[in-house]
Amino acid sequence: MKKLIALLLTICMLMTCVCVAFAEEAESEPIKCGIELSYLGASIFIEALNSIEQVAEEMNVDLVTWSSEGSTATCIEGIENFISAGCDVAFIQNWPGENVIGDVCQRAADAGMIILAYDQQLSSATYCLMADLQQLGYALADAAAIWFEQFDNKGTIVTITSNGEFIQLRHDYCVERLQEILPDVEIVTLDVTATGGSSGNSAGLTLGEQILSSYPDALCVIAADSSNTGLGVSEAFAAAGITSGKAVITMDGSLEEFRAILDDSCFWATIDLNLVTLMTELFVRGIEYARTGEINEAERVVYFDNRIVTPDTIDQYYDAETDTRIL
Repeated sequence: MKKLIALLLTICMLMTCVCVAFAEEAESEPIKCGIELSYLGASIFIEALNSIEQVAEEMNVDLVTWSSEGSTATCIEGIENFISAGCDVAFIQNWPGENVIGDVCQRAADAGMIILAYDQQLSSATYCLMADLQQLGYALADAAAIWFEQFDNKGTIVTITSNGEFIQLRHDYCVERLQEILPDVEIVTLDVTATGGSSGNSAGLTLGEQILSSYPDALCVIAADSSNTGLGVSEAFAAAGITSGKAVITMDGSLEEFRAILDDSCFWATIDLNLVTLMTELFVRGIEYARTGEINEAERVVYFDNRIVTPDTIDQYYDAETDTRIL
């Protein structure tokens, strides 16, 4: 009897060792993750990708990156590329909208891929990091209201929008809020696609020159399409010798924007969305789910922050001496 018990104990120990070995092997196997973003050259995305790459190396994850360059067709092509590449996880910026990329994302999910949605929800996604578009649009307008206090809440604002369902929505909420809190301010809207390109520094530079030519009395520019467009507008103003008296406002809260707020320029405010931390955490949740199959229900949907950063509050978010963000 004792021999039988000893034999059974030995078998149990061996089975435990085998299970542990299999678990360790599964843990050590690399995971392939595709990351699609609207524009990999955006300042905040460069920061976020650097952060994700560091974590990916620690978690034994191979990354495949794809920039859709503001093109819905290119966005779809990128997701199809992830399917062909056999990615285990796809981190997808849903800027075109569910009605545009929902089908290809569902095909990716049907192929066994774990979908992480960034910007807005996807029905096929396990986790989502998204904006409350009304709160974000209102935050942009509230930042402008702080600027206009010195002008008795009167003047002209140029708002910049672009293609994409969610860009339009946050822009429209911004205008709605401006009309409510700054009724004596004239609002002029420009579409960045009219420059012949997509959002970015180059488009912003062109729009900045256009604003100086067509709307020289504009006191504020809100780039609701991208932070890099706003930085480009500020560059155009600086090139014209204008470093004060106008305010450029946008959102993302990148280090480049923080530096610009402290520079001798018209770049005046950003909305810090805490994207570097939140995008990295979304990535980690997705990889952990791929490893364990366990879902954190409390974090299925997480929203961006909406913190207004101006010269008066910059020291709460940015350490200029070390050129680092304050977390």
